[in-house]
Amino acid sequence: MTNILAIQPRYQPLRVALNDDWTDSFPLYQAGTAGVVVGSGNTGNGSVSVQSVEPRTPLGGHAVVVTSTDNLVGITVTDPNGAVTALGYAGAPLSAGGLVLTVTPGSTPFRVGDAFAVQPTPATINDTGISYVLQVRRADTIQRLIFEALSDPTDNSDPLIVKGNGTGAPGLMVPYTTMGSGRLLPGDYVYELLAFGDDRRKVAYYGPLTFVEAVVYLL
Repeated sequence: MTNILAIQPRYQPLRVALNDDWTDSFPLYQAGTAGVVVGSGNTGNGSVSVQSVEPRTPLGGHAVVVTSTDNLVGITVTDPNGAVTALGYAGAPLSAGGLVLTVTPGSTPFRVGDAFAVQPTPATINDTGISYVLQVRRADTIQRLIFEALSDPTDNSDPLIVKGNGTGAPGLMVPYTTMGSGRLLPGDYVYELLAFGDDRRKVAYYGPLTFVEAVVYLL
């Protein structure tokens, strides 16, 4: 069994020069353990503990803010995009956008506005046994392929994708000669990096792709 189902589609624009080898890499990662940062202006000396982190939890800072202190200490949690993911009270676990956390009051009471940041760290996905295909089209609505790179070609040609082999970091190794001679023209395209394993297919990366004529280095 592979970790194919752990792969999440990630948007990444690319820009490639046709006179240079195409060597973009595509790190595969998910949410790992989370750290907690205490707000520097906090009045209360309570704490936040994180019980669990779902792999699909958005990376970035999740804000945990005290919003009321009448009888019970009210808590609001927002994700890195500012969306509210949990409303609740200190002293009880909160399920918030993939996080399960608990705010515990200390000896000095909280005040409204006291805050914490909870930030999951990226955890590399072991991609042992996963192969890759990168496909380039003119637009999302056009099915005809302009270019294709494979990690496991069946025609004995050189692979144009270097598999991660457990590192979670597959990468392209496309010689500029493969793209030249009019095969690819400067312009705007779209691409998908597809991952294959256990008879399943997942989109790993996608986005706009711009081919430019040449890179000029100024000395």
